[in-house]
Amino acid sequence: MSEDTPPPYFNIQPDAALAELGDATDTASFARIAEACGRGRDDLIG
Repeated sequence: MSEDTPPPYFNIQPDAALAELGDATDTASFARIAEACGRGRDDLIG
């Protein structure tokens, strides 16, 4: 990137970016993901 080129995060409109996000992830979702990862790991090992 040259000195004349702004970084890619310039010109981002916060409200537009927020509108593109999905639902928030809560700790229960992380727990489900962790359990799925654990099952996958066990499947590979076992």
